[in-house]
Parts: sequence; C-alpha cells; structure tokens
Amino acid sequence: MGEKIKNWIKHPNKKFVITTLIVNAVLCVILLFVVIINGSRVKELYSEQAAARWQTKSMKCAEVSVFYSQNAALGPMDINNIRGKIQTKLSGDDYLSKKSDARSWIDAYSGHTFEELRKDTNTVKSNVYTVGGDFFMIHPIPLIAGSYLDMDNPDVNQILLDEDVAWTLFGSSDVVGKKVWIGSTVFTVIGVVEGAETDLDKQAQGEYYSVYVPMKAFQQKSSSSVKSAEKPDKGDKASADSGAAAQGTRVVCYEVVMPNPIENYALNAVAEAVGIEFKTDEEKEKARSFLNFGEKEIVDNTARYSFFNLLNRDEAEEYIDMKTNDIVYPYWENLARYEESKQRSALTVVLILLIIPVLSLVYLICFLYSNRRVALIPFKKIKSKLDEKSEARKYKLMEQRQQERLEEEKREHEARMQHELSKSGETTGQEVTGQEVTGQEVIGQEVIEQEMTEQK
Repeated sequence: MGEKIKNWIKHPNKKFVITTLIVNAVLCVILLFVVIINGSRVKELYSEQAAARWQTKSMKCAEVSVFYSQNAALGPMDINNIRGKIQTKLSGDDYLSKKSDARSWIDAYSGHTFEELRKDTNTVKSNVYTVGGDFFMIHPIPLIAGSYLDMDNPDVNQILLDEDVAWTLFGSSDVVGKKVWIGSTVFTVIGVVEGAETDLDKQAQGEYYSVYVPMKAFQQKSSSSVKSAEKPDKGDKASADSGAAAQGTRVVCYEVVMPNPIENYALNAVAEAVGIEFKTDEEKEKARSFLNFGEKEIVDNTARYSFFNLLNRDEAEEYIDMKTNDIVYPYWENLARYEESKQRSALTVVLILLIIPVLSLVYLICFLYSNRRVALIPFKKIKSKLDEKSEARKYKLMEQRQQERLEEEKREHEARMQHELSKSGETTGQEVTGQEVTGQEVIGQEVIEQEMTEQK
C-alpha cells in the first residue's frame, strides 16, 4: 500500500493532474466571487461604515456601539459623563486635533418608542427613534426631500418621516413644512427619507414604519405630560401619555466614532467610559457561560466582519438563538447582525472550498520532494543561465572599463603631442621673423645703392 502511494505521488496520472488543475481554477474563481460579493454587502451597510468615512490617511478610526436595556437606559447626565471621559482619554493620549475648528471624534445616541402619528383623520402607528448628537453623520439615511434634523435648532419639535409614513398621512413625499401630531404635540416635517424597501429592511424594522425626532422634543413632551398628570381632571390620559413619552427620553443606543491608532484602542476607551469590564482569559474559562446576561452590550462595528472575529463568533453559533438579556436592538443593528450571520456562513463555505486547494498544495509539495532530483533540474538550469548572464555582464563591464581607460590614455597622449607641437611652432616662427628682418635690410641697402648711382 505504501509503495502504491509513493508511486502515485511520484508518477501522477496525467488525467488526474489536469482534472486537479481545472478544479482548483474553478474553486479559485468561486472563492474570489464570494469574497467580492461579501465585501460589497458589508459596504452597503452605511451605518457600519462611519469610521471609514471619518478617518484620514494619518489616523485610523473605529466605530463602537453600546446597547442598553430599558432598565439600564441612560439620561442626559450619563451622556455628558461618558463624553467627558472619552475626551479626557483622547486628550491624555494626545489624539485630539490641534486645529481649533476640527473634531477628532463624533458620537450619537438614540432611544425608541412606539407612537401614533396623526394628520387630520389619517393616523399611522410608527417606530419613533428619538435621536441626538451626530446621529445622521453615523447613519446617513438616504434623503428624498428636505433635510436631516437640526439638533442645534431651538425649535426641537421637528420630525423626519420615512417615505411610507409620508404617503400614508399625506399621499405624497413632498411634505416638508407640513404638521403632524403625536399626542397633543405638534411637529413640523423637516424632511423625508427612504423607507424599508427590501424584505430584509422590513424584517429589521418590524411591524411599523419609522420616524425620527430630536430626543429633546420627547424629553419636553414627557415633562409637560407629567405636569398635566398632576391635575385631577387630566388624570388617566395624561399619565398614559407620560408613560409612552418616557420611553423615548432614555438612551438605549450610544455610538462613537473615534481614533483607533492601535487595535482595540477605541473599544477599550469606550468600554472604560461606559463602565464595561472585559473578562480575562482565566475568568472566561472559569465562567459557567460565555454569553452576555448583562444589561449592556458593546460592539466594535469596524472589526466585526474581520476574518478572525467571524471565526471566534462561530464558537457561539449554536447558542445564537438564546435570549439572555432584555436588550432590544435598533433596526440598523438588526441588519448588521443579520449580515454578520451571513458572513459567518460564507466563511464556512470558503473554508470548505479551501480544502481541495490545500490538499492539492500538500500533494504538490510531496511530489516535488519525492522527485526533488528531477524537480531541481529546471532550477539548476535557471541558476546556470543566471550565472552565465552574470558572468557575461561582468565581462562586458570589464571590457567597457578597459575601453574607457584606453580612450583616456589616447586623449592624454594627444594632449601631450599638441603641447609639444605648439612649443615647436613658436620656435619656427621666431626663425622666420629673423629671416624677414634680414631680407628687409638687404632690400634697403639695394635702394640706397641705386639712389647713389643715379646721382653720379
């Protein structure tokens, strides 16, 4: 049996080799297709790409989200305390921008409740997301009309409708400036955004359409409802309004986009600010369960789709349906978790598809080892050719240098000859000049003699 395997490795069947090459080529194409498709799916989740939009070439950023149950929801003072801790951390580590008008990090917070919106006789029950901070920088929901909520506007009674709510109440999406009622409070429509278009969006958002209002508006609404509840004649109805409004006044989702110069810097900074302690490896081993039974949960959105993170998440795959806390995720987190599940499934497919290429690579290594003498011949030939080329280059270089030396010597010899010739020319010139002077003297003498003869 061992000899057969050795022979099979050393002398593979030609059809087997061709078939293996074709199969591996097809698998590589499929793997590339899966990677490209999954990468494009992640990029479509605009709420998960805030760090990529915010970071610069000189500083990487990360997006970290913290989700709370209603029992552990945050108030305005809690948000201010968290912001102060993050600012202090960044300042102490010298990661704040030096420019006075530049921001190094952004954050957003949101709450959630269900409310009935009314316009004349038309009503529609909706998901009401009460938001604050830089919510629409982190969640740039596509606009159809108008603008996003202006958090700095003193008039907090603004509302942003999704397209479905606008059509239900007004029969149009061109409704900027119109009024809607939530209970006894009037809100001005400031813009319209896209609604749930796909089945996945509808599943993530739930039974109702969505609208967005500043959290300050619901805090004021809740405060006025509480005051009204103190009056005897308004009793029961006001109390109900107060209870419904109170849900929207508490933060159940806090999100930060901040510098992440080293791995997990942002995650650890936010965890420290919100009071979350990560278990050590030793504590995890001693724990009866590795699932989260607390009332807050932290997620690094930037790293959640990385290979190693998805691989680690596979350990909890069989427990994924267990509900261990009272945290209700907003629809954008539902979409992210759905995509995370799809990415894990795709990773499983990729790992399975990699089995054949890996086995083929092992076989190739075994083949080359068993035929190493023959396999090395092409490499030896290549090395010999390279050596020959190297020697030829050296010889050519030597010839070139020798030619340059000869030319230099020739130039020096010509220069010496020219110098000697110039000296010889000067001597000859002096002799000629002397001869010319002598000739002139002879001619002068002849002239004098001729004049004397004429006088006689």
